[in-house]
Amino acid sequence: MVFTFGGNGFFGYGSAGPVEANKMMWWSTYQSQTVPNRKTLDVAAVKKQLQDRHRSWKDPVIQDIIKTVDFDSILPTWVTPSLPHWGEKGLVLIGDSCHALPPTSGQGASQALEDSQTFSLALAHYLSRCYESGEGTERDAVEAATKVFFDVRQPRVQEIAAAAKRMEGNKKDMGFVVEMIMYGFIWLMSKYPWIMKMMAGDVNARLHSWKAEEVVEKAIAKRDSASVTTAGEGAHVE
Repeated sequence: MVFTFGGNGFFGYGSAGPVEANKMMWWSTYQSQTVPNRKTLDVAAVKKQLQDRHRSWKDPVIQDIIKTVDFDSILPTWVTPSLPHWGEKGLVLIGDSCHALPPTSGQGASQALEDSQTFSLALAHYLSRCYESGEGTERDAVEAATKVFFDVRQPRVQEIAAAAKRMEGNKKDMGFVVEMIMYGFIWLMSKYPWIMKMMAGDVNARLHSWKAEEVVEKAIAKRDSASVTTAGEGAHVE
């Protein structure tokens, strides 16, 4: 895939299938004050706007795309506001249903898969307690697993969403000075990757090092410890 940032938007393109299929996907992101309406959408006007916005961009592939492409709609980007919980009374949300991330994050499907694995591990643990030790009911197991799931996943997803939001700022319209600073920063990060690691840590390592078994085990142990402490505080001698 190729990603190109500019002073008045962002353009991306890449292969959309096997080489023999000869298909390409592309997208152009730009700032807008209004949400597009499909019923009143003027496709010709949108195409002209696309061409005007990227006319001076140097990439020949982008120029070929904007000159020859046809489309019938444009799509706004939606995100999910932060929710106080991700489930109750047996209903559990995972993936985009509880934390739709900006496309900029590149993590929508990945975080949904991590959600699935994490909740499954927590649920398996509490159901095992229910069936093997008679500890609580199935409903109790689901409730406990849901709380553990939220406690360990919500901070991670919020961190990814915040990083994506910061990056999205580079896709909005910007003045000449800010645009030049952005180019300089991108060049610097490409030339000296260690600077990025020094400033923000190893982003790829954080994204790819999720250990569901480990975090679930720690969260359950913490929850058990809190339960024991609470029970102990409530005890008294007459």
